[in-house]
Amino acid sequence: MLGGLEPEEHQAFTRHLRGCQACQREAAQLSGVPALLDLVEPGQEAGPPDGSAPAPDGVVAAETGAPVALLDRLRMERRRRRWRAAAVAAVLVLLAGAVGASVGPLMNRMNAPPTRGLVAAAAPLTTGQSAPAQVEIDLVTRTWGTQLDLRGTGLPTGQVLFLAVTDREGHSYDVASWTGTPSGRTALTAACWMKPGDITQIQVHTEEGTPVATATA
Repeated sequence: MLGGLEPEEHQAFTRHLRGCQACQREAAQLSGVPALLDLVEPGQEAGPPDGSAPAPDGVVAAETGAPVALLDRLRMERRRRRWRAAAVAAVLVLLAGAVGASVGPLMNRMNAPPTRGLVAAAAPLTTGQSAPAQVEIDLVTRTWGTQLDLRGTGLPTGQVLFLAVTDREGHSYDVASWTGTPSGRTALTAACWMKPGDITQIQVHTEEGTPVATATA
């Protein structure tokens, strides 16, 4: 009644009710309870039989306190079900947020383009260097070619530097240029039309062509 039974319980109750006259009589006595619930406000109580006021819309007030107690229990059960439903909904929202927070970065990593990292070997010191250069280059596969992400320290300061790539036929192309920073640190992104598999060498060199660091792909 009033949605208080699970579907399996309701089916079992219906089957039993068909063959049990006693339960049929009890159910018939409770058939008007839903209408009473719609008329009784929380906290409202029926008065004693001798002093009760007429019920709204012609509904006859209960002759004893038992129906009122039953209605109170039904109201409490209805409130508990609403609270349980709200609690379950809140838990589902929290779980959805937690799953999204963990799955999102994983999906980003799965969708990331193929990347190959290279470490360049430092050449002998040149003008503007106090220590050997340390250069790392990531080759990121793109539909248009290769993205080159360079990170370097110990690079020559105060002079123009170039990033060159060499293809399988031995042809070299400058794909980026910059002025050495006072700290010798540089981080930049360059672009090349060649695919990573077509690049055989990547080199940082000075304007005069002096190698600073070279990586073999």
